[in-house]
Amino acid sequence: EWHSIRRLASSACPCATMGSSVDINPEFLKLLISKILSYGVIAGALVGKMPQAIVDLVQVLRIQSAKSSEGVSLASVCMEALMLGIMFAYNIIARAPLSTFGEVPILFCQNLLLMYVISAYSESSILQCVGGCIALVGLAIAMSFEVIPAVVTSALFGVCSVLALGAALPQLVQNFRAKSTGELSITVAAMGFSGNSTRLYTSWLEVDDLAIRLMILLNWFLAVSLLSQFAIYRAPAKTKEKDP
Repeated sequence: EWHSIRRLASSACPCATMGSSVDINPEFLKLLISKILSYGVIAGALVGKMPQAIVDLVQVLRIQSAKSSEGVSLASVCMEALMLGIMFAYNIIARAPLSTFGEVPILFCQNLLLMYVISAYSESSILQCVGGCIALVGLAIAMSFEVIPAVVTSALFGVCSVLALGAALPQLVQNFRAKSTGELSITVAAMGFSGNSTRLYTSWLEVDDLAIRLMILLNWFLAVSLLSQFAIYRAPAKTKEKDP
């Protein structure tokens, strides 16, 4: 993060007056826009799946209000949580700017909450879910502090593309088979697409690590796929029941 801030500071006095014209440093503008967008993504993550006090019509509340987790794949959420934990640890050891991954720990915690809510409104064991959440948190902390060797964390990040597919494909396939998005929230999907689009721009501009860039690009394609299913599988109009 300090590296990016120094880059921004090095563009001090971005405007140089030449006669009556003003020359604006384009690199300064691009980095400034990137920083604004990055912190916008982090702020957006705060409202992605949190309770009523923050935002309405989000995934956790949708499941709670419906008293059902039908259409929401627990396997997808678990895989996504694992992937986010690895992504967070890798960015820490790679010393990437905080603004380029600050939403990851927020989304990680939200996924743990979503795992619990899905288990509470399904036949899954809540005790097993809590144990899984604790294990995921422990793994992320161990990798971040390099209790687990950095080489192992880097290798795990290398297979995160498989985890990303493993997180998204069960949900995409489930939607395809049911020809419906069930209790999935289009608000969450739209915010996910928006956040991934912004992160694609900011990471390409601020991060030199090719592995991180490719991972962000894959996440963007998966977000596009999920959002497109809301348009493809529109909920059918409810028909009124005839009186006997």
